[in-house]
Amino acid sequence: MEPPKLFLNFRARHDNQAWRAVPLPCAGTGSRQRGLALITALLIMFIATTAVIYMAFNQSVWMFQGQNLIDRAQADAVAYKYIQFAMDVLSENAIKDEKNGVKFDHDKADWNQWSEEVTKPGIDKDLDALGGTLLSARITDAQAKFNLNNIMDWQKIPPIESAADKYTMEQILALNKNLVNAMLDWIDSDSDTRPNSGAEDIEYMNVAPPGLPYPAANQPFTSVDELRLVKGFDAAIVSELENSNLLAVLPTKMNGGAVLTPVNVNTASDEVLLALFTGLSPTNLATFTGGRPYKTINDVGTKPPVPLTSPGTPPTATKNYGVSTFFFEVDITVKIGKVPRRTLALIYRPARPARPQIVQISYRPPERIPSPTPTPN
Repeated sequence: MEPPKLFLNFRARHDNQAWRAVPLPCAGTGSRQRGLALITALLIMFIATTAVIYMAFNQSVWMFQGQNLIDRAQADAVAYKYIQFAMDVLSENAIKDEKNGVKFDHDKADWNQWSEEVTKPGIDKDLDALGGTLLSARITDAQAKFNLNNIMDWQKIPPIESAADKYTMEQILALNKNLVNAMLDWIDSDSDTRPNSGAEDIEYMNVAPPGLPYPAANQPFTSVDELRLVKGFDAAIVSELENSNLLAVLPTKMNGGAVLTPVNVNTASDEVLLALFTGLSPTNLATFTGGRPYKTINDVGTKPPVPLTSPGTPPTATKNYGVSTFFFEVDITVKIGKVPRRTLALIYRPARPARPQIVQISYRPPERIPSPTPTPN
């Protein structure tokens, strides 16, 4: 039996057809390309956004830094104005004392009342216009502290150590003689090492960090912080000394001539007085301070009578203390903008009634103002 004609025709067509490879479309190709383009666009937007944010942040930092520099410059100008004001007060006080025959300085003088006057609100219209605040302004007696350079007698040629001042230094710092000897070697003019742990150039050249050797200064101290370089002193000791308010670093020469910087017993603290006079003790200290202000150096310890020396201890030299002051410190803290600026100026007031001079201006971190104690409910 023959197959149907329809089947035969279909088979003939199927057998004679030329087969060709026809590419089949891949499923999802168009959507995949569109996704890749979207990711690329998002990445470009992210990079561009990051660059804009970075530039905007840097610009804000630059503007903030620029404003801080402007505020600091304005604060320095205001502080310098108050330093000049303080020098006028010291000069006027000297003229007044000269007219009245007063030759001593004490903490009841006009210069010590200056702080209360200038810190009253609304006094400085120029500062108010800048949106600033005078946080503190005061004049203090720099010779109420012990001058670190007094351990050497700089009037001698060459300078020699001062036994009385060396003793005072030991008492103030509560240090052993080894550290004081290292201090003396640091500022003396020779290269002879003192016994008991003194130190000269060779010791510093050997112990300094590699590549950073340094010799002894062989000149007066310029700051209390300089003690960090002296053998035996570490950061903790120096920090304690700086915060003790017992030490000052004052010049040994002014205007080409030697200048003495004895401790002013009328303004010195109890701690300085106890270290200065070997005969003073906590039991008779109140009697001594009760006799202030002493008008002449001969009155010291006699009105009322108080023994200033005791057997077996180095006697206090007359030049080691006095009743008048040549060096003052002006402390100004001004806040303009967000950051307070503290300026310290060392002022030299020579023999009355000469105009005071600025010896040095330095900048310190502002003093911390303690927070008020909360009131219990």
